[in-house]
Amino acid sequence: MIRSRVIVAMLLVSTGAFAAEPDDTHARAAAQFEAARAAFAKREYAAAATAFEVAAALEPHAVSWMDAADAWERAGDYLRAARDYERVLVLEAVEPRYRVDTERRLAAIAPRLATIVIAGPTGVTGRLDDREDVVSPSRIRVWPGSHVVTAGVPPTNITIDVPAGGARTVVLSAAAPPTPTKTSAPSTAPPPTADASADVAPRKRGVPTATWVSFAIGAAATSACLVLNSVMFADKMRFEQSPTADRADAFHRDRALASVAGGVAIASFVAGGVLWLAAPATW
Repeated sequence: MIRSRVIVAMLLVSTGAFAAEPDDTHARAAAQFEAARAAFAKREYAAAATAFEVAAALEPHAVSWMDAADAWERAGDYLRAARDYERVLVLEAVEPRYRVDTERRLAAIAPRLATIVIAGPTGVTGRLDDREDVVSPSRIRVWPGSHVVTAGVPPTNITIDVPAGGARTVVLSAAAPPTPTKTSAPSTAPPPTADASADVAPRKRGVPTATWVSFAIGAAATSACLVLNSVMFADKMRFEQSPTADRADAFHRDRALASVAGGVAIASFVAGGVLWLAAPATW
Protein backbone atom coordinates (compact mmCIF):
# COMPACT_ATOMS: atom_id res chain seq x y z
CA MET A 1 0.00 0.00 0.00
CA ILE A 2 3.03 2.31 -0.39
CA ARG A 3 1.41 3.48 -3.62
CA SER A 4 -1.68 4.55 -1.64
CA ARG A 5 0.30 6.78 0.68
CA VAL A 6 1.96 8.52 -2.24
CA ILE A 7 -1.30 9.14 -4.07
CA VAL A 8 -3.29 10.33 -1.08
CA ALA A 9 -0.55 12.86 -0.39
CA MET A 10 -0.84 14.06 -3.97
CA LEU A 11 -4.61 14.32 -3.64
CA LEU A 12 -4.43 16.25 -0.37
CA VAL A 13 -1.94 18.71 -1.85
CA SER A 14 -4.12 19.25 -4.89
CA THR A 15 -7.22 19.84 -2.76
CA GLY A 16 -5.44 22.53 -0.77
CA ALA A 17 -5.49 24.76 -3.82
CA PHE A 18 -9.26 24.45 -3.98
CA ALA A 19 -10.18 24.73 -0.30
CA ALA A 20 -12.77 27.38 -1.08
CA GLU A 21 -14.80 24.79 -3.00
CA PRO A 22 -15.78 21.95 -0.58
CA ASP A 23 -17.56 20.01 -3.33
CA ASP A 24 -14.58 20.05 -5.66
CA THR A 25 -13.80 16.78 -7.44
CA HIS A 26 -10.29 16.67 -5.95
CA ALA A 27 -11.64 16.92 -2.42
CA ARG A 28 -14.21 14.18 -3.01
CA ALA A 29 -11.56 11.93 -4.54
CA ALA A 30 -9.26 12.47 -1.56
CA ALA A 31 -12.08 11.67 0.86
CA GLN A 32 -12.87 8.44 -0.97
CA PHE A 33 -9.18 7.52 -0.99
CA GLU A 34 -8.91 8.06 2.77
CA ALA A 35 -12.04 5.91 3.31
CA ALA A 36 -10.54 3.20 1.11
CA ARG A 37 -7.26 3.19 3.06
CA ALA A 38 -9.15 2.97 6.34
CA ALA A 39 -11.21 0.01 5.11
CA PHE A 40 -8.08 -1.69 3.75
CA ALA A 41 -6.37 -1.33 7.12
CA LYS A 42 -9.37 -3.13 8.70
CA ARG A 43 -9.08 -5.86 6.04
CA GLU A 44 -12.49 -4.88 4.67
CA TYR A 45 -11.16 -5.43 1.18
CA ALA A 46 -14.42 -5.28 -0.82
CA ALA A 47 -15.36 -1.95 0.76
CA ALA A 48 -11.83 -0.65 0.20
CA ALA A 49 -11.89 -1.70 -3.46
CA THR A 50 -15.21 0.04 -4.06
CA ALA A 51 -13.97 3.28 -2.49
CA PHE A 52 -10.72 3.12 -4.47
CA GLU A 53 -12.79 2.73 -7.67
CA VAL A 54 -14.89 5.78 -6.83
CA ALA A 55 -11.74 7.80 -6.16
CA ALA A 56 -10.26 6.64 -9.47
CA ALA A 57 -13.45 7.51 -11.35
CA LEU A 58 -13.37 11.04 -9.88
CA GLU A 59 -9.63 11.56 -10.28
CA PRO A 60 -8.26 8.97 -12.77
CA HIS A 61 -4.82 7.71 -11.81
CA ALA A 62 -3.01 4.42 -12.32
CA VAL A 63 -2.33 3.93 -8.62
CA SER A 64 -5.99 4.32 -7.62
CA TRP A 65 -7.04 1.60 -10.07
CA MET A 66 -4.10 -0.60 -9.02
CA ASP A 67 -5.03 -0.30 -5.35
CA ALA A 68 -8.64 -1.14 -6.20
CA ALA A 69 -7.50 -4.23 -8.10
CA ASP A 70 -5.19 -5.24 -5.25
CA ALA A 71 -8.10 -5.01 -2.80
CA TRP A 72 -10.36 -7.09 -5.06
CA GLU A 73 -7.61 -9.73 -5.29
CA ARG A 74 -7.43 -9.93 -1.52
CA ALA A 75 -11.24 -10.20 -1.41
CA GLY A 76 -11.08 -13.13 -3.85
CA ASP A 77 -12.86 -11.34 -6.70
CA TYR A 78 -10.26 -11.90 -9.42
CA LEU A 79 -12.65 -10.84 -12.19
CA ARG A 80 -13.11 -7.31 -10.84
CA ALA A 81 -9.40 -7.17 -10.06
CA ALA A 82 -8.54 -8.02 -13.68
CA ARG A 83 -10.94 -5.42 -15.05
CA ASP A 84 -9.41 -2.73 -12.82
CA TYR A 85 -5.90 -3.72 -13.91
CA GLU A 86 -7.06 -3.40 -17.52
CA ARG A 87 -8.30 0.13 -16.76
CA VAL A 88 -4.71 1.03 -15.83
CA LEU A 89 -3.41 -0.18 -19.18
CA VAL A 90 -5.80 2.02 -21.19
CA LEU A 91 -4.95 5.22 -19.31
CA GLU A 92 -2.92 7.83 -21.17
CA ALA A 93 0.70 8.43 -20.17
CA VAL A 94 0.99 5.63 -17.59
CA GLU A 95 4.41 5.55 -15.98
CA PRO A 96 6.45 2.53 -17.17
CA ARG A 97 6.88 1.17 -13.63
CA TYR A 98 3.11 1.12 -13.11
CA ARG A 99 2.51 -0.48 -16.51
CA VAL A 100 5.06 -3.22 -15.87
CA ASP A 101 3.70 -3.93 -12.38
CA THR A 102 0.11 -4.01 -13.69
CA GLU A 103 0.95 -6.37 -16.55
CA ARG A 104 2.75 -8.69 -14.11
CA ARG A 105 -0.19 -8.76 -11.70
CA LEU A 106 -2.71 -9.26 -14.50
CA ALA A 107 -0.70 -12.15 -15.94
CA ALA A 108 -0.66 -13.78 -12.49
CA ILE A 109 -4.46 -13.93 -12.17
CA ALA A 110 -5.29 -14.47 -15.85
CA PRO A 111 -5.21 -18.31 -15.57
CA ARG A 112 -8.09 -18.10 -13.08
CA LEU A 113 -10.28 -16.29 -15.62
CA ALA A 114 -11.48 -16.59 -19.22
CA THR A 115 -11.85 -14.16 -22.13
CA ILE A 116 -14.66 -13.59 -24.62
CA VAL A 117 -13.60 -11.83 -27.81
CA ILE A 118 -16.42 -9.82 -29.39
CA ALA A 119 -15.76 -9.55 -33.14
CA GLY A 120 -17.70 -8.05 -36.03
CA PRO A 121 -18.32 -4.66 -37.64
CA THR A 122 -17.41 -1.70 -35.44
CA GLY A 123 -20.24 -0.53 -33.20
CA VAL A 124 -22.47 -3.64 -33.25
CA THR A 125 -23.92 -4.11 -29.77
CA GLY A 126 -25.19 -7.05 -27.74
CA ARG A 127 -25.71 -8.29 -24.18
CA LEU A 128 -23.55 -10.62 -22.11
CA ASP A 129 -25.43 -12.94 -19.75
CA ASP A 130 -28.24 -10.37 -19.78
CA ARG A 131 -26.20 -8.29 -17.30
CA GLU A 132 -23.89 -6.01 -19.29
CA ASP A 133 -23.71 -4.47 -22.73
CA VAL A 134 -20.97 -5.44 -25.18
CA VAL A 135 -19.84 -3.78 -28.38
CA SER A 136 -17.63 -5.02 -31.20
CA PRO A 137 -14.70 -5.17 -31.38
CA SER A 138 -13.70 -5.77 -27.74
CA ARG A 139 -12.29 -8.30 -25.27
CA ILE A 140 -14.12 -9.05 -22.02
CA ARG A 141 -12.79 -10.89 -18.97
CA VAL A 142 -15.29 -13.38 -17.52
CA TRP A 143 -15.38 -16.25 -15.06
CA PRO A 144 -14.73 -19.63 -16.69
CA GLY A 145 -17.84 -21.57 -17.67
CA SER A 146 -20.95 -21.11 -19.78
CA HIS A 147 -21.99 -17.66 -21.01
CA VAL A 148 -24.73 -16.32 -23.30
CA VAL A 149 -24.26 -13.46 -25.76
CA THR A 150 -27.50 -11.97 -27.13
CA ALA A 151 -27.40 -9.97 -30.35
CA GLY A 152 -29.04 -9.48 -33.73
CA VAL A 153 -32.48 -8.59 -35.04
CA PRO A 154 -34.49 -10.47 -33.96
CA PRO A 155 -32.37 -11.19 -30.85
CA THR A 156 -30.46 -14.47 -31.00
CA ASN A 157 -28.78 -16.18 -28.03
CA ILE A 158 -25.27 -17.54 -28.58
CA THR A 159 -24.12 -19.92 -25.83
CA ILE A 160 -20.40 -20.54 -25.40
CA ASP A 161 -18.26 -22.41 -22.88
CA VAL A 162 -14.97 -20.75 -22.00
CA PRO A 163 -12.30 -22.68 -20.06
CA ALA A 164 -10.07 -21.16 -17.41
CA GLY A 165 -7.17 -19.36 -19.06
CA GLY A 166 -8.82 -19.72 -22.48
CA ALA A 167 -10.67 -17.49 -24.91
CA ARG A 168 -13.64 -17.86 -27.24
CA THR A 169 -14.72 -15.57 -30.07
CA VAL A 170 -18.28 -14.45 -30.82
CA VAL A 171 -18.92 -12.68 -34.12
CA LEU A 172 -21.74 -10.10 -34.07
CA SER A 173 -23.37 -9.03 -37.32
CA ALA A 174 -25.57 -6.02 -38.05
CA ALA A 175 -28.82 -7.47 -39.40
CA ALA A 176 -30.49 -5.36 -42.11
CA PRO A 177 -34.15 -5.66 -43.10
CA PRO A 178 -34.73 -7.55 -46.36
CA THR A 179 -34.90 -5.35 -49.41
CA PRO A 180 -38.33 -5.66 -51.02
CA THR A 181 -38.53 -6.15 -54.79
CA LYS A 182 -41.10 -4.54 -57.05
CA THR A 183 -42.73 -6.39 -59.93
CA SER A 184 -45.00 -4.87 -62.51
CA ALA A 185 -47.64 -6.47 -64.74
CA PRO A 186 -46.85 -6.57 -68.43
CA SER A 187 -48.26 -3.61 -70.29
CA THR A 188 -51.13 -4.22 -72.71
CA ALA A 189 -51.11 -0.74 -74.18
CA PRO A 190 -50.04 -0.43 -77.81
CA PRO A 191 -46.65 1.13 -78.44
CA PRO A 192 -46.72 4.86 -79.11
CA THR A 193 -46.73 5.96 -82.72
CA ALA A 194 -44.27 8.35 -84.20
CA ASP A 195 -46.92 11.10 -84.29
CA ALA A 196 -47.55 10.74 -80.54
CA SER A 197 -43.89 11.05 -79.55
CA ALA A 198 -44.26 14.72 -78.76
CA ASP A 199 -46.89 13.88 -76.11
CA VAL A 200 -44.67 11.47 -74.19
CA ALA A 201 -44.37 12.52 -70.53
CA PRO A 202 -40.93 13.73 -69.38
CA ARG A 203 -38.76 11.37 -67.41
CA LYS A 204 -39.05 11.40 -63.61
CA ARG A 205 -36.54 10.43 -60.95
CA GLY A 206 -38.33 8.05 -58.60
CA VAL A 207 -37.22 7.15 -55.08
CA PRO A 208 -35.47 3.75 -55.16
CA THR A 209 -36.19 1.07 -52.58
CA ALA A 210 -32.63 1.20 -51.20
CA THR A 211 -33.14 4.89 -50.37
CA TRP A 212 -36.28 4.12 -48.36
CA VAL A 213 -34.38 1.40 -46.49
CA SER A 214 -31.49 3.78 -45.72
CA PHE A 215 -33.89 6.49 -44.53
CA ALA A 216 -35.70 3.96 -42.31
CA ILE A 217 -32.42 2.86 -40.74
CA GLY A 218 -31.44 6.51 -40.25
CA ALA A 219 -34.74 7.27 -38.55
CA ALA A 220 -34.37 4.28 -36.23
CA ALA A 221 -30.79 5.23 -35.40
CA THR A 222 -31.87 8.83 -34.71
CA SER A 223 -34.52 7.60 -32.28
CA ALA A 224 -31.98 5.34 -30.59
CA CYS A 225 -29.52 8.25 -30.33
CA LEU A 226 -32.14 10.46 -28.65
CA VAL A 227 -33.06 7.71 -26.18
CA LEU A 228 -29.41 6.95 -25.38
CA ASN A 229 -28.67 10.65 -24.84
CA SER A 230 -31.55 10.81 -22.35
CA VAL A 231 -30.21 7.73 -20.57
CA MET A 232 -26.69 9.21 -20.63
CA PHE A 233 -27.82 12.45 -18.94
CA ALA A 234 -29.76 10.42 -16.38
CA ASP A 235 -26.59 8.38 -15.67
CA LYS A 236 -24.64 11.61 -15.27
CA MET A 237 -27.15 12.99 -12.75
CA ARG A 238 -27.11 9.73 -10.77
CA PHE A 239 -23.32 9.75 -10.75
CA GLU A 240 -23.17 13.35 -9.51
CA GLN A 241 -25.66 12.53 -6.74
CA SER A 242 -23.81 9.38 -5.64
CA PRO A 243 -20.56 8.70 -7.53
CA THR A 244 -19.67 5.03 -8.00
CA ALA A 245 -17.50 3.22 -10.52
CA ASP A 246 -20.50 1.36 -11.94
CA ARG A 247 -22.35 4.63 -12.56
CA ALA A 248 -19.27 6.13 -14.19
CA ASP A 249 -18.98 3.06 -16.44
CA ALA A 250 -22.68 3.32 -17.32
CA PHE A 251 -22.28 6.98 -18.30
CA HIS A 252 -19.26 6.34 -20.53
CA ARG A 253 -20.90 3.27 -22.11
CA ASP A 254 -24.15 5.12 -22.91
CA ARG A 255 -22.20 8.09 -24.31
CA ALA A 256 -20.28 5.73 -26.63
CA LEU A 257 -23.48 4.00 -27.77
CA ALA A 258 -25.17 7.36 -28.39
CA SER A 259 -22.22 8.43 -30.54
CA VAL A 260 -22.41 5.19 -32.52
CA ALA A 261 -26.16 5.62 -33.05
CA GLY A 262 -25.68 9.21 -34.18
CA GLY A 263 -22.99 8.16 -36.64
CA VAL A 264 -25.20 5.40 -38.05
CA ALA A 265 -28.06 7.89 -38.48
CA ILE A 266 -25.91 10.40 -40.36
CA ALA A 267 -24.35 7.70 -42.56
CA SER A 268 -27.77 6.22 -43.39
CA PHE A 269 -29.30 9.56 -44.42
CA VAL A 270 -26.25 10.44 -46.53
CA ALA A 271 -26.27 7.00 -48.19
CA GLY A 272 -29.99 7.30 -48.90
CA GLY A 273 -29.50 10.69 -50.55
CA VAL A 274 -26.63 9.40 -52.69
CA LEU A 275 -28.64 6.38 -53.80
CA TRP A 276 -31.55 8.63 -54.71
CA LEU A 277 -29.39 10.94 -56.80
CA ALA A 278 -27.68 8.01 -58.49
CA ALA A 279 -30.94 6.25 -59.40
CA PRO A 280 -31.71 6.23 -63.17
CA ALA A 281 -34.59 8.38 -64.36
CA THR A 282 -37.80 6.62 -65.44
CA TRP A 283 -40.77 7.60 -67.57
